[in-house]
Amino acid sequence: MTKNPVEQQFDSLVDNYVNITTKQHAFFDSDTAYLQRYKVALAKSLFPAPKLILDYGCGIGLLQKFIPTYFPHALISATDLSTESLLYVKANYPCVSILNCDAALAQKFDLIFVSCVMHHVPPSEQQYLVNNLILALNPGGALLFFEHNPWNPVTQHMVNTCPIDEDAILLRRSRLHQLISSCSIDIHCQSGYSVFFPGFLSKLRPLENLLRWLPLGGQYYVMATKPK
Repeated sequence: MTKNPVEQQFDSLVDNYVNITTKQHAFFDSDTAYLQRYKVALAKSLFPAPKLILDYGCGIGLLQKFIPTYFPHALISATDLSTESLLYVKANYPCVSILNCDAALAQKFDLIFVSCVMHHVPPSEQQYLVNNLILALNPGGALLFFEHNPWNPVTQHMVNTCPIDEDAILLRRSRLHQLISSCSIDIHCQSGYSVFFPGFLSKLRPLENLLRWLPLGGQYYVMATKPK
C-alpha cells in the first residue's frame, strides 16, 4: 500500500524526532519537556476527569510522558498515520493502547488530544477530520486542539526552521472555530492563547491565565465540548 506524504515524512523522522524537537524547544526553554507538560496540565484544568483518552496524531508520544501522571485513572489510547511512530510509542509506553486511525475514530472517548496536528492536514481534508473526531466523542466529551499561533514571530521562526514542519500550513484560531461550528452537532467551544513566557521569564508564567485573550502567545488551544 502506498503511503501518503505525511506518513512518509514522519516515518522517516522517527529516529531523529527527539533530537529535532529538543533543539527546537530549547530555543524557548531549557526544560525541553515544558511545552508537553504545559499542554497536559492545561487539559487537566479544563477537563479534569476523563475515563477514556485518545492522543490523536501522537507522533512518538511526547504527551505520553505526562498524560498518565495527570490522568492516572484514565485508559489511554494513541494513534498516528505514521506506522514507525506507533511502533516507537508501543515500545516506550507499553501501557498505552495503540490503534490505527480508522480504528480509533470508530471508538468513543471522553477526551481527545489533537496536539499540533491540524497544520499538517491539507486544508481540503480538515473539515472531514474534525467531523470524525467530534463523532468519536462520548456525550459530554471534549476535543482539545493545540496549534501554533501564526501571529507570533517566534513561533513563525521555529516553524520555518523545523524539518518536522516543512509541510506546515498554520491555522488561525478562527479557522478552527469555523471548522467546529460547521459540524452538524451543536458544539460548545472555548479557546485561548498560551505559551507567552520563555524560560528566562518563567516567574511570570502564573500570569498566563490573565492573557488568554491576547493573540501573542506562541500557541493557542481550542476545546470543543459535545453536548451530554
